Amino acid sequence: MKYERLIVVRWNAIHFLLTIARLQGALVLTSDQQFAQLQKDITLICNTSDSIWSVQFEKDKNYVGRCTPFGCEPSNATKFIGIRNTEPAGYNVFSLTITDFKVNDAGYYTCFSSYITEPISGKHITYAVNITSVTLTPKANPISVIENTPQIFQCLTSICRPKANVIWYLGSEQLTSATVSSPSQDVTASTLYYTLQRKHQNMNIHCQGSNGGQLRTSDKFLINVLYGPSHL
Repeated sequence: MKYERLIVVRWNAIHFLLTIARLQGALVLTSDQQFAQLQKDITLICNTSDSIWSVQFEKDKNYVGRCTPFGCEPSNATKFIGIRNTEPAGYNVFSLTITDFKVNDAGYYTCFSSYITEPISGKHITYAVNITSVTLTPKANPISVIENTPQIFQCLTSICRPKANVIWYLGSEQLTSATVSSPSQDVTASTLYYTLQRKHQNMNIHCQGSNGGQLRTSDKFLINVLYGPSHL
């Protein structure tokens, strides 16, 4: 198992999480980011009660390192260093910083007491993926619809983490009646149910998606409204 310059460092943890660890006599593993950025750092924080003085870190059940009052025992001393922070009253803090995060650094990380099997706390760590595209269906230009008949449109994003927010437009008007679902863990599908009228003739419809980075826009399709003859 290869690790890229793993460093265990001191960290000031979020106060309420430390309080939980103290009161429950447990461990709480958190991270300073929801998703790691490739080639950048992410820090995991193991907050424990003061009765737990030694912890072990693992990734996918593979040993990463251990810290005790007598020092730290990393699996590879050239890649990470262990420090136990005992300054906070009533709890201990241990943290694992993964630097220059690579794809193969993703996995399920745990921290637990070195001398008893329980308690244990874990967190899945993976990396962010920028959205690259959004696709609008039906895929036709123009899109022919029947006047005053509900129509279904769908906007599907590329794989991205975190999930994307999707916005719909008819001409220059933003539409807010869409529903959102996730057909897979890292894909967002937004479905729009909309009843078109003659006034929408030759307007274009499109959707936009973003997950915190660049905004992506679908193809813009013209609306062709079909209607019967007028009755005098």
